Amino acid sequence: MSLSLILSILSLGIVVCLGVSFAIYKQNRHLLKSIQLHEEKWMDLSVKFNTLKEDIHEVRSGSFGISKRVKELSEEVIALQSAHQLLSEQDPQSRFYNKAAKLITDGASLSDIIQECEMPTAEAELLFNLHKK
Repeated sequence: MSLSLILSILSLGIVVCLGVSFAIYKQNRHLLKSIQLHEEKWMDLSVKFNTLKEDIHEVRSGSFGISKRVKELSEEVIALQSAHQLLSEQDPQSRFYNKAAKLITDGASLSDIIQECEMPTAEAELLFNLHKK
């Protein structure tokens, strides 16, 4: 083999290597840009995720506080209902009024109310007019 042929083959090899190297360089550069883009998107998503996580924590805390307050209010309503019941049972006159109201809603007549609850006609008429549907 002659020296010029060897040099030509070497030159061709170097040109091919340079071409392949350039192609690899361009591909790596493109991949690097793509990776940077994905990293930026990842960072944005990470920030959004953390924000949403904080929002969810706030909502949970608020929900917990609200449910606690609702429970307290329910217990307070039950206590008030019990106190109201006790008060209405202690007043003998209101016991007659409660009985009369129940009789009226059950369909009793005016004379039945007067007789059962032992109350004056005017009071019985007033209750009858108030509770009659």
